[in-house]
Amino acid sequence: MTQKVILDIDNALTIPAQDTDDALALALALVSPELDVLGCTTCAGNCQTPQSVSYTHLRAHETMTGI
Repeated sequence: MTQKVILDIDNALTIPAQDTDDALALALALVSPELDVLGCTTCAGNCQTPQSVSYTHLRAHETMTGI
């Protein structure tokens, strides 16, 4: 049985000198057989919210399509 989750992240992937922990968490959650990712919300933290939304969409797309 999988655990249903909704992630809330401040993804700053591709911004120099910012941590990438949220991008890694998203990628690992999306490929985990133990998790069912129902959604992902974004927020400001390591970057501004519009950047977080853009990078999160990119990471999710790359992970799901294998690109």
